[in-house]
Amino acid sequence: MATYHLASVVDDHEMKITHVLRGKEWLSSLPKHCVLYRSFGWVPPLFAHLPLILNEDKSKLSKRCEALSIHSLLEKGYLPSAIVEYVSTLGYSADLPAKDAGRLTIQRDLIKNERITALGELPAFASYFWDFPRKLLLQPQTVEWKSKIYNSHHAGALQARLRAIDPFDKENIRQGLRELATELGQSAGNIMQLARFCVTATRVGGPVPATMEALGKQETCQRIEKVIQTWQ
Repeated sequence: MATYHLASVVDDHEMKITHVLRGKEWLSSLPKHCVLYRSFGWVPPLFAHLPLILNEDKSKLSKRCEALSIHSLLEKGYLPSAIVEYVSTLGYSADLPAKDAGRLTIQRDLIKNERITALGELPAFASYFWDFPRKLLLQPQTVEWKSKIYNSHHAGALQARLRAIDPFDKENIRQGLRELATELGQSAGNIMQLARFCVTATRVGGPVPATMEALGKQETCQRIEKVIQTWQ
């Protein structure tokens, strides 16, 4: 195994790898890899360790599991559109309705989903950090999405919960949102969507707790108040 770690580090360096995205089971190997990079005098890449997709028994889902082949799912009666939506939203929630249930293809909406391809596009995707005008809430696409996830009672409860969080950091915010979801009988995902919408008026973006921490408690609560007043 030691040879593998050495080969992995050397290969990544020679290939000029800048970012390593891998499952969280590799987190325990991170110190070894960092020591190897330091020993060679190399700058290590940026590492990100992602949650695993698990079986019902909580074991790691294997890519060699024949029961999860496309053909096996189709034979069991799953629609192509359902398979596409499930696979494309494993790590997040996106509003990507299937347009053709008879074809198993990557949807154009998924390909065109908001993403940054050049540094110059960053202001357009992250402008909500500096500006949150009321007119943004009244745009047709915002109003359409609002009808799916906005609830004035939940928004008020969200604002009250955030005001009570101290210190206002991402860990406390995440915990507070989870507790609020339980109290309201909602899923954590629904409350996260509501929180993102109230604070950024967008559907996608960075982690909600980290975004709120960056904005600060006062700005976060003021934005939620603006949303409540706009749609009261």
